[in-house]
Amino acid sequence: YIMKKIHLLILFIFIVSFLNVGAQNGIVLYLTHIQVVNDIPSEHNDFFKEMINAAESHQFELRFNKNQSSFKFIDDLSKDQNASLTNQNIARSGFSSSIDVYIDRNKKEELQQKIDGTLILGEYNVNGWEILKDSKNISEYLCYKAVRKVPFIDRNGISKVNIITACFSPRLPFNYGPQNFYGLPGLILELTKNKTTFLATKIVLEKEDIQIDFPNGKTISKEVYDKKLREQIGM
Repeated sequence: YIMKKIHLLILFIFIVSFLNVGAQNGIVLYLTHIQVVNDIPSEHNDFFKEMINAAESHQFELRFNKNQSSFKFIDDLSKDQNASLTNQNIARSGFSSSIDVYIDRNKKEELQQKIDGTLILGEYNVNGWEILKDSKNISEYLCYKAVRKVPFIDRNGISKVNIITACFSPRLPFNYGPQNFYGLPGLILELTKNKTTFLATKIVLEKEDIQIDFPNGKTISKEVYDKKLREQIGM
């Protein structure tokens, strides 16, 4: 009963905010924070620390309009002239985000672009979120917590589940968020996946339409890509 009241309250805030917010477009900047990994072999400790520090210097940008969005890596704030592109990509793949994500709600499509340029086309998926009663303030916005369970199979062929945690604000009535996590009744300002947390550091709302530029090129379906990935790891 309490959860039902919370859901109705969130829905009410979302609707009121939607009616009161003239802007339908926005740009959000995110930084990442990496939880320290304790089980790193001592001989690799320095390298992992270097990669974690690099990942925490990565800045990501979410751009959205009424029906489309893009989430992309845009900058390395460390400005380390000695940092190689290879190490940056390792840090992205291991700790921040190795994919840029494009959403088209009209077409019900989600397009992922890997670091190597591979384009993976999948379905727009808003299912699986469970909204909890927990709440907290992020900047000036009251945010509610939601979780999503994402099943996966590890390299040893063992079925596991990732618990994704999001904090979204109904006062920002936009169904977008970092990476390929979206579909909540409010903009996701904080998202934790594995040991990585994306935190919104700047939010700019615009009344004028923001153009979302989708990458061009040959795409591969998510089903085919996942099948090839399983074959590569011997599953």
